[in-house]
Amino acid sequence: MKMKHFLIFIWLILLLILVTGCQKSYEGSPVQVPDNTKQEVNLNYGEITDPVELEKLWQEYLFDSANLVGISRDFNNAKEINPWYVAQFCWAKYINEHDAQKLELDREGSYLRLFPLDTVLEYAKRYFDLDDLDVSQISAGNYDSQRKAFLFSPGDKRQPPRPSYKGSLRGKRLEKVVRNSDGTITAVLVRPYSQSFDLIEYTDTFTLKQREDGSLYFV
Repeated sequence: MKMKHFLIFIWLILLLILVTGCQKSYEGSPVQVPDNTKQEVNLNYGEITDPVELEKLWQEYLFDSANLVGISRDFNNAKEINPWYVAQFCWAKYINEHDAQKLELDREGSYLRLFPLDTVLEYAKRYFDLDDLDVSQISAGNYDSQRKAFLFSPGDKRQPPRPSYKGSLRGKRLEKVVRNSDGTITAVLVRPYSQSFDLIEYTDTFTLKQREDGSLYFV
């Protein structure tokens, strides 16, 4: 009877050691990410269909680029864009955020305003990740090299309302926007053939890259 109790005692000790060892092994093992969590992350990639996000992309980036013919021409990187077109884009963003009438006049009696190169570069950095612009080939009627400023007309104070992405701009409409697996965003605008809405006359494709702070710039 004593031998039986002794064997039971030994068995309990071995069982306790085994359980303790399993717990340590479990605590030291790497945590596995559930498959459904991985799938949720992957769902962030693909076509963007949220109306709020599409409207934000349209108003902040795509409207002014699509509205300016120069920006929509083919380029492999932002440095290939004509600096004058970049300045026009930056001007469009500036007057949307500030009162252009407060800028210095070109001269007395002129309606043109001086848009400082330094201010242009701030917007060029924000939207194109450009640190400088080659202004040497820009005509004197558009850029004052002495004062280092572009010349722009502020136009009418009452700017027309900016159209939504759901409409069309100069015959072009937003076809789709896709978030790619490399973190970039591709937006496609199409212009249907005038005689047949089903036929596409030409396509504009814009690619935006995201910074760590969430802001985007053209690449």
